[in-house]
Amino acid sequence: MRKTRAGSQRCSLGDSVSWLSELLSIARAFRALVGPRDTPTDEEGQRYLEDKFEAESGARTVEATVYAVLSDFRQVRVKTAAGYQYAITERTPGVDWQELREGQRVVCTVTTSLLPMVLHARVLGD
Repeated sequence: MRKTRAGSQRCSLGDSVSWLSELLSIARAFRALVGPRDTPTDEEGQRYLEDKFEAESGARTVEATVYAVLSDFRQVRVKTAAGYQYAITERTPGVDWQELREGQRVVCTVTTSLLPMVLHARVLGD
């Protein structure tokens, strides 16, 4: 590294490559320590990951009823018996928002933070 007139340090290309190489080796060591990422291949694996996430993050599972389909916004609004409201969007895994109709019951895994969101949803049998 060289000092500039203002006293700040300036990196050469060799320093940058060296730094990136070191960062990459740290990332590889971390990946080896942590192991492979969990990737479910079936519904059972997905359910396992949901339960694991729920236990670690404070998320919870709720039953809700569809009360509005907002096609212009590409979302469906659902409400629980306790009055909590959530949005199911095109990005919500487990269910296609376009197939939901008012009055349908869904089971949702939701976050319990200040800004709640639906992590996963599935339709209950008719």
